Amino acid sequence: MKVCVVAAAVVAALGLASAGTVASAQSDWLKQLEADCNKGDAQACSNLGSQLYMVSNPRQPEKARAAYEKGCALKQNLASTVACANLYMMLELGEGGPRDPARAQALKPKACNTGLISLDVYLKSKGVCRK
Repeated sequence: MKVCVVAAAVVAALGLASAGTVASAQSDWLKQLEADCNKGDAQACSNLGSQLYMVSNPRQPEKARAAYEKGCALKQNLASTVACANLYMMLELGEGGPRDPARAQALKPKACNTGLISLDVYLKSKGVCRK
């Protein structure tokens, strides 16, 4: 499905399809991610949160935070760790809801040691996960 959305965006950029077609494809993809997240797919929850937080127009930080919450609560794997890291950042910075330093601190050991250099650098650039 991700490839379809990217392909639709390229087609629209080239003027070969309307912006409405691209918006429809993105909406369908978000619906599929939400359905998969609700079925317990941590990767879908993490992807859904990222799309809602950073890509969708308008941004939807409250829904993103909820998706990261679901993903972080699932079985521990890389996708749930990424969801926890993003949730940690949102809790620490008060994005998508009120700041919650106590909950953020509970997630910090997991969130700040993902082993993913790009994510660790990103979190540090946002002012979180500093030693």
